[in-house]
Amino acid sequence: MKNLAKLASICCCFMLWLCRNQSTFAQDWSTVFKNDSETFRRIIWCNDSVAMAIGKQGTVARTTDAGLSWTTKDQLDPGLNIELADGWFISPDTAFVTGNTRIFKTTDGGESYQNKLHPNIDYEGKIGLRLTIGFASPSIGICGGNYETMNFRFYPSFFRTTNAGETWEICEGVPEKLIARVQMFDSAKAIAIGIDQSRIPPVSTFYRTSDFGTTWVGGKDIEGIISNFHFVDSLVGWSCGHGSVVRRSIDGGASWQDFETGISPWYYGLWAYDSLSVVLCGVNGDIVRTHDGGKTWKLESSFLSRIFRSIQFNSKGIGLAVGEEGVIARFDPNISNVPNEQQSTTSAVKQFAVGLQTPDISMLRFEITQPMELSLTLYNSHGEIVQSQPARPYEQGIHSVRLETVGLPSGAYFCFGRWGAEQYVKPSNCMFIVND
Repeated sequence: MKNLAKLASICCCFMLWLCRNQSTFAQDWSTVFKNDSETFRRIIWCNDSVAMAIGKQGTVARTTDAGLSWTTKDQLDPGLNIELADGWFISPDTAFVTGNTRIFKTTDGGESYQNKLHPNIDYEGKIGLRLTIGFASPSIGICGGNYETMNFRFYPSFFRTTNAGETWEICEGVPEKLIARVQMFDSAKAIAIGIDQSRIPPVSTFYRTSDFGTTWVGGKDIEGIISNFHFVDSLVGWSCGHGSVVRRSIDGGASWQDFETGISPWYYGLWAYDSLSVVLCGVNGDIVRTHDGGKTWKLESSFLSRIFRSIQFNSKGIGLAVGEEGVIARFDPNISNVPNEQQSTTSAVKQFAVGLQTPDISMLRFEITQPMELSLTLYNSHGEIVQSQPARPYEQGIHSVRLETVGLPSGAYFCFGRWGAEQYVKPSNCMFIVND
């Protein structure tokens, strides 16, 4: 390797919030819960009143009043710090929560949990599973994840149950790529997304099974990381991930149509209603919606969280979104949650873009129309901070800021700028690819 010769290809897409002819937007979402030490990965509704949020650090938050109030339970396996990833409701009392080497089940409304996957799982030296779960009925379910070998390599794996999750057996057939999400359609059919981040750029592939996980058939590789997907039925589904592109399939994932939202650089979660309507959430706390099949996109909310990772709605249209800083945000279609003073100001930034200067350095360029303080943060594809520059004052005019990329692993990165009061900031974003 030549001293980490970086930035062989640069993908610049500037998301200029204040230059999109949207001087104001309706923000009918409000924060109803926050835990700064937690990152919620998943939100799941059971019915119109009961829901739970799954936290990476081991917290499960539950509500029984449609998200107005929350109770929490930590350390489902006492004495062990188990990272949690996903969950599923069978009923208000019976639910599953998955995490590394664990499939937890509760039958008492979350008061207690029992691990249904042996804690010392070891298949030929394979350890550790970050699991995603889905059920076709109260008895039939599939759980997917990626196990780690002793030499720190990861491989996909699936488990299945036919007795309501009391016992799980490992599936013989596995996809080639690491599993990020799974959804069941019936007792035999399911779909999963696999990701290969070792390639530059990364690629994602949808896999389908029609024999309850015994064999999986992959479709065409899709360039980029697909963070999430949701199928309304066995044919109609939406997916989102790296970049502001959202995809829709009407043939069960065999082919996908791309839609450019032009709003956020990365979406982590989505909830689909039908082939025309989908709601997305992602970086900057963006919540974006379309009702016309992707022809137009509306920004509904922003900045309640640095990153929203999951979003769902109940049958009454009440929405919950969860993410970084342990934020749970709530939307009620019959209530406006935001005072009039929480409106954006006129545009202060005229351009915000990144360009290649040397193999190891990129210069971030922006123009401002008035003096302001601006802070910059560089994130990797997992939403982790890799570099930050504290807020400093800038005069009116054109400015260039140096971004150091020496030593950064290959992958996708984005720069996040903030200015103004913390709660009402308006960020701009640049994404680029670093190559070894």
